[in-house]
Amino acid sequence: MSTPTRKPVDLEAIDFLADQTGFRSTSTQQERKPVRVRRFRTNRNFQLNIKMEEETADLFYRIADKMEVPLGEAFRRIVDHYNRSQTQGAKDE
Repeated sequence: MSTPTRKPVDLEAIDFLADQTGFRSTSTQQERKPVRVRRFRTNRNFQLNIKMEEETADLFYRIADKMEVPLGEAFRRIVDHYNRSQTQGAKDE
């Protein structure tokens, strides 16, 4: 029994079609942003998934990194700050 021969693949045609249809290769390393590993031990057990713009997420990560706290703690502090500012605004009126 003989093995069927494969037809040669035109890689340039495949790349052209991928570009025309907007397909991005998942193996392209140059487009990926470096990922900073965050490891914190916390007693938090609730997960909140939020859809947002990439710029907003990047800003939030930078804030948490600058504060050197886990994302949940950064979120808590930001919410607490907002709460205090709203309470102060209500007292001033």
